Amino acid sequence: HAVVTTLYARNSAGQLDAFAIYTATDMSKARRLIEQRGIDLVVACIGRETYRETGDLPDSLDSRMRRGEVPDWLRPLALSETAGKWYRIYRVSPEAG
Repeated sequence: HAVVTTLYARNSAGQLDAFAIYTATDMSKARRLIEQRGIDLVVACIGRETYRETGDLPDSLDSRMRRGEVPDWLRPLALSETAGKWYRIYRVSPEAG
């Protein structure tokens, strides 16, 4: 798998794009950035915000994913019971949005 960024990456462009995607409150903006990056899967950690700032943004993509309230272009993947306690993983649907 290819990834845009991780918490320990030195890829500043990837870090900035990921921050813009997760903190976006405009879902069309989030979708546009996701499409530009060619992203197929988006992951949310249920236990805490991906970025601290999303805790103050209840309409951010990250906050919505953690609540399971996502736009129709994100399709939830089935996870094991253990993984489902910690994460939500969504496939980006090319048909919707």
